[in-house]
Amino acid sequence: MPSPLLHKQDQQRGDEAEDGGALCQSAADQQGAVDLTGGLRLAGDGLAGLSGGDSLFYQVLVGLVNTLTTVLALAIIDKVGRKKLVYYGVSGMILSLVLIGFYFIK
Repeated sequence: MPSPLLHKQDQQRGDEAEDGGALCQSAADQQGAVDLTGGLRLAGDGLAGLSGGDSLFYQVLVGLVNTLTTVLALAIIDKVGRKKLVYYGVSGMILSLVLIGFYFIK
């Protein structure tokens, strides 16, 4: 005899398939997050005293820096390799966490 819990989960999956599934819901949630961050950015620019032109300039500047660092990261990944970069990154995280731990012990 199947468990009632399993039957309930199967029924929920069927309900998700009928009304678009979790994928569509996730996409809607992401769009809401994008709208929220964009609205917060505009509100923050007004609070920071940036004019419309300054705001656009800094947004473009951040986009350019993001693009350049992404291209640089791709070049480094191709040259050094992912596995070695993961080892370096994890080693750095462990070292920094140990140092922070020693700082709070004192």
